[in-house]
Amino acid sequence: MIGPFAGVLAHSWAGIAAKYELDIPTARREFREAFEIGTRVGSRSHAARLAGALLGELLYEAGELDDAARMLEMSYGLGPDGGGVDYLAARYVASAKVKAAQGDLSAAAERLDAGMKTAENLQLPRLAAAINNERIRLGIGIAPSVAARLRSVRAIPRDDGIATIIAELDEESAVRLLLASGSADAQEQAWRRATQLLAGMDARRRPLAALRAELLLAEICSRTGRSADPTIPAVARRCRDIGLPRLLVDAGLG
Repeated sequence: MIGPFAGVLAHSWAGIAAKYELDIPTARREFREAFEIGTRVGSRSHAARLAGALLGELLYEAGELDDAARMLEMSYGLGPDGGGVDYLAARYVASAKVKAAQGDLSAAAERLDAGMKTAENLQLPRLAAAINNERIRLGIGIAPSVAARLRSVRAIPRDDGIATIIAELDEESAVRLLLASGSADAQEQAWRRATQLLAGMDARRRPLAALRAELLLAEICSRTGRSADPTIPAVARRCRDIGLPRLLVDAGLG
């Protein structure tokens, strides 16, 4: 079993690296290869289900919902077993996205609840931040104390990769909470904080993170009467060009 798992992990991490660089064709190829190696052990083997989470997440973002649902449903059966946070985020957050896209918000909430339980039990703050972020995007309630913490002003560290990602996810959550509050002042704060989040990104070093920040700003602009902002058509064109149109739909731009 070590041989197949080694291949699955090698191709999976190569795909993750390519995706962070927005090299989507390479990411898809690597995730597919990881999945195919896993299926050689068995069509529903641990290795196949592990690799299927990452492939399923990418297929969802590419707008291939049926194939994504199949992959993520198979992977979801692993629960908290196997893989690091990237695998777990795909297993819980991406599968919740699919359920929501299918119109089953209750099932999406259940997946996110299971993901938060895993994050708490395994002490995985990056997974918890991703779960909270998706709960807010879907309009699923979070505890008032959590909402207050997320809305608070934060400095985003630039010298610690994991801490940076967590802070950026929390800041995105804060922007969405402010936007949802409905007041003109809160919406202005949301726009300002989204603008600052994007301005702090090095798009050359972290293109996927920068794209997420651009999408957030475009969503804020669209929902606060700034539809003429050039961010909106630019990010829409980019998502379509790289083959990730579902990101636009999730941001209310598709």
